[in-house]
Amino acid sequence: MKYRSYMLALLTVLTAVNSMDRTALVLVLQEIKVDLNISDTQIGLLSGLVFALVYSIAGVFVGRWADRGDRPRIVSLTTIIWSIGVASSAFVTSFLPLLMLRGAAAIGDAGLNPPAHSLIADHYDRTERARAVGVYMSGNAVCLVAGSILCGWLAQFFGWRLMFVILAAPGIALAALAWLSLREPRRIREQGPSTASLEEQQETEIATASWLSVLTTLWRVKTYRYLALTATTASFFGSAIGGWMPTYFIRRYEWSVGETGTWFGMASLGFLLGTYLGGELASRYATNRETLQLRAAAVCIAFGSVLTTSILFIPRTDIILAAMVLNSFVFSLQSAPTMSIMHGLVAPRQRARAIAALYVLLSIVGGGLGPLATGALSDALHGVAGEGSLQLALMLLAPGSFAAAVLAWNASTTASADLDQRAAEHRQHSILNAAREATP
Repeated sequence: MKYRSYMLALLTVLTAVNSMDRTALVLVLQEIKVDLNISDTQIGLLSGLVFALVYSIAGVFVGRWADRGDRPRIVSLTTIIWSIGVASSAFVTSFLPLLMLRGAAAIGDAGLNPPAHSLIADHYDRTERARAVGVYMSGNAVCLVAGSILCGWLAQFFGWRLMFVILAAPGIALAALAWLSLREPRRIREQGPSTASLEEQQETEIATASWLSVLTTLWRVKTYRYLALTATTASFFGSAIGGWMPTYFIRRYEWSVGETGTWFGMASLGFLLGTYLGGELASRYATNRETLQLRAAAVCIAFGSVLTTSILFIPRTDIILAAMVLNSFVFSLQSAPTMSIMHGLVAPRQRARAIAALYVLLSIVGGGLGPLATGALSDALHGVAGEGSLQLALMLLAPGSFAAAVLAWNASTTASADLDQRAAEHRQHSILNAAREATP
């Protein structure tokens, strides 16, 4: 096995394991609500906003660290922090300590995606990157499929507390494996100015640029701006709906946690297939045709918005399952191509911060405000809809992701020009550096 294939496989397993706690938490929200006697608004804070805020603050530091430091070491250390935070959640007896431990888990979780995406982009070029990103992001899909089923039945038989301890255990072993086996492929080595090439000196300047400078540069790129807003909008409405769907079905159909986990694990098969297939199709049939990739992404998001809304009106559980599989498949087809395109829009030594900036938006607006908005709206509608307040809140929010489709279509109008400009700048810098170094 080539090293880069091994690296990709290990990072994929890590992202699957690191996502387990979020999948598990969504499944046991109702049990935690009863056990700790908390409101739907507090559930929204627990499953979204606090985790998102801490994740975002940590992500800012991790992004800069990953652009300058040893990325495999960052992955290892933060995975250990994640494991400790998740395992400790088993011992809380009230809302506030659990909230604080979710913050600790968020710090650990923030340390994976920026360095992982940056490492993948270093090992795979523009023609292969969508496929590689699809494989990596399929780790989240594996978590949703296997994790939903596993976590559901672990909670059913052992309770939600022991479930968290079991889920945290593999993180320590994987952190050790990453520390021992992954290599940092930095192009810059520790050397003095007299021996460093001009290209390496330029990369050093890029890597040490301030966050404000990086964000200003990114925001000037129209395609990055459109894609960041696309992902953020989709994340907000996706989290607002998806984060509450298990609780909704438990309340409406009186499913057990184990049954709910099994149903959602089966439904997530579409997510697994779509995430991988989206990257594969983009690399095989639409290489260097980013306009086509993003227009297809816009269509997928729009269709997914319609399916999400329709699920809330379907009375039969077998049809609901089929619709959920199709919805997760269609919506996830766009994930790998859009993320791969974002990699190509930024300088190599700023990729970790570009991804960190994106995940800050996804975390705060999507993962943070999305579930909180649903919980607060459900509480506000309780006087009007009674026990049906959650369903009504979901119905009102579900069509909103259509806005993300519009933004993705806008990105398709600028993507090719922005990517070609970035590639031309890189070629020009390489030619100038070669000419200067050849001059005696």
